[in-house]
Amino acid sequence: MLFLTCGILGLINKNNGEHLAIRLNGTSDIAWENIDFTITPEFATFCRAKYGAIVPIGKRNIFEVFNYLKENTGELVTFYDYTKLDRNWAECKRLGYHLTFSFDGHDNKKNTKLALEALANGVNVAAAFNIKRGQPLPTEWTWQGRKLKVLNGDESDFRPGDQPGGHLVGLHFKLPHGVKWTQSERDSFCMA
Repeated sequence: MLFLTCGILGLINKNNGEHLAIRLNGTSDIAWENIDFTITPEFATFCRAKYGAIVPIGKRNIFEVFNYLKENTGELVTFYDYTKLDRNWAECKRLGYHLTFSFDGHDNKKNTKLALEALANGVNVAAAFNIKRGQPLPTEWTWQGRKLKVLNGDESDFRPGDQPGGHLVGLHFKLPHGVKWTQSERDSFCMA
C-alpha cells in the first residue's frame, strides 16, 4: 500500500495538481475500503521530502490518506470502481469511493439480490442491453417492480459524473472478440 500511495502522489506531482480520477480495480474486485496500512513517521517524512505531501501518520486505508490530503491541499483524487461485491455502501460514500454495481445477468440470483440492495442504497447499477449499436438505449426501464431511469453508460467511463440516486447505467452489449454467445445467453446476461 505504501507503493500505491507513492504511485498516486507521483501522478499528482506529474499532473501539476490537476484533478485525477483513479480506478484501483481494473480487472479485480478488491474491497479497498477494508484494507488498512500503517504510515510511519519515517514514511510521512519521505512523502514530504519526495512529493511535498503531508500524509497522516497511523493506521489508514488509501481513501483516508487522500481525504486527508484533500482537506489540507484541495481535492486532487477521485476514486471510483465497478463492483459485484456486497459492500458497505454508506461507508464507501463517506470515504468518497464512488462505486457502480455491475449486474451479471438474470440467472445469477446472488448478483441480482446485491444489485437491488445497491439500488436501494442509491448506488447506480451498470447493466448491458442487447440493443444494436446505433440504436438508442431506453430512457427508463422497469426491473423487479422498480421503474428506473437509464443513464447512457457508453458516453463515458467516468461513473462519478453520473447522476446519483440508484439508476441503471445502460451499456450496449458488446460481444467479446472470439466468443460466441447464444441468444439465450444474451437474454440472460442483458436487461433486455
